[in-house]
Amino acid sequence: MILPNPAFDALMFGLLLLAAGLDSAFPALHGAASLLIVGGATYWAAQELGDSLLRRVGWTQEALATSVALCTGGFLYFVVRNSSDLALLVLSIGLMMGALMVAISVFSALHAALKEGSATPILGWAATVICALALGFTAGVLALFLGQASNDLLPLKIGGILGAYVLWKLREKLAPPSVNPHFQEVAAQAAAPTPTPLTALRVALFPQRGTLLDRLFPLLVLGVLMLSLARNGAQLNFPSSPAVAASEEGEAR
Repeated sequence: MILPNPAFDALMFGLLLLAAGLDSAFPALHGAASLLIVGGATYWAAQELGDSLLRRVGWTQEALATSVALCTGGFLYFVVRNSSDLALLVLSIGLMMGALMVAISVFSALHAALKEGSATPILGWAATVICALALGFTAGVLALFLGQASNDLLPLKIGGILGAYVLWKLREKLAPPSVNPHFQEVAAQAAAPTPTPLTALRVALFPQRGTLLDRLFPLLVLGVLMLSLARNGAQLNFPSSPAVAASEEGEAR
């Protein structure tokens, strides 16, 4: 399913506003609404990151990009925001699957490098890990900030999301993004004389121009800035993790 750009923008930024509002109003959620929405966007953006690296570098693995990004963001959420048994269970499963994906990608990159006699797969692997780590870290910071159970921070949350929307629209006007690669695929499939049943059943949401990562990038940057601003203003309410609590208790003694 192809959405016009305004509809896709309204869906993405609207869900972020909804999640931020829910987490501010209901502390019992422990920031879960923002974590789910930002996590879903991160998974999508990591896939687009893999596509971009494949075109620019020449080698990547989508599973590597998504697993590293999600595990990084999830680990940050667990350590800083929610150290419950449920969060630990989910994180443990995610880390095990992520470790498996990393191991597979290492063997795949080495095999491709030896087979092709080129260092491109190794460089592609390193670029994928570095970019996915950066994406996961900034997404985790954004989820931590939007998930804060504080009505005092709600105006800052709304302002940050709306500011990211304005920055995206300015970029869209000043440097229009290219046509979404998935839009080109669907257009080519629609023009085919006999589409396959698998193609006919494929359903996905994506905009006509640009990617979700294009729209998410300004918010990731603003998320880091807003978290720093809130920390300086002493408005954050992060529960201490067991390790941090033990360290603080030892210092007190």
